[in-house]
Amino acid sequence: MTVHIKVYSDYVCPFCFIGKAAFEEAIKGKDVDVEWMPFELRPSPSPQLDPVNDPSKQYMWQTSIQPMADKLGVEINFPNVSPHPYTGLAFEGFHFAKEFDKGHEYNTRVFQAFFQEGQNIGDIDILTKLAEEVGLDGASFKSALESRTYQDVQR
Repeated sequence: MTVHIKVYSDYVCPFCFIGKAAFEEAIKGKDVDVEWMPFELRPSPSPQLDPVNDPSKQYMWQTSIQPMADKLGVEINFPNVSPHPYTGLAFEGFHFAKEFDKGHEYNTRVFQAFFQEGQNIGDIDILTKLAEEVGLDGASFKSALESRTYQDVQR
């Protein structure tokens, strides 16, 4: 019997990135259907986090996030994209990717881009490059983001 699980996450949440790896390992080889649910923790116009200039965020990274990632074997880097981008546009890209059965691949690539490569996932050109890397048509993807085709779906 297939187990259906909804996973709510945000691309700029380090706990979501770390948990994603542990979760995927736990369900490997099991009859599980996963539905990724975009959840923007701080949507516009909420203030953006600026961890590079916030000693409390750096302390939390050093004492909580990095040790947890190390323990679970997850490669993660302190994100130097600061302030953190809003992720609504990246999630609109997820909805596009999901239509073409590339939602999981897109999620993984966006998380990696932010937490392993320090890329600004709030930038349409970067998101388009990431979409192409997972096999999506870049021109169609970029057009959908520019025209905000998935804005209502994301809301």
